[in-house]
Amino acid sequence: MFADNIHVAHRLAAELPGATVLDGRFNVVQMSIAVPKSNAAALPVVNDFVRQAKRDGLIAEAIAQAGLRGARATP
Repeated sequence: MFADNIHVAHRLAAELPGATVLDGRFNVVQMSIAVPKSNAAALPVVNDFVRQAKRDGLIAEAIAQAGLRGARATP
């Protein structure tokens, strides 16, 4: 038995005959973007960018290009 981030688990399983990656979650890793308090006016711009990047598929495309199998953007 081995536990790791889903994309790491898929990569390792591909190299181990008979290995299986179970569906579901063991944990969730949330990513965040920080804006300095001194530049708080940038926060709405950053929020709009992230919303649009999710909506337009940019985040999903970046995940696919990076080969992060099993990783996904939250709605």
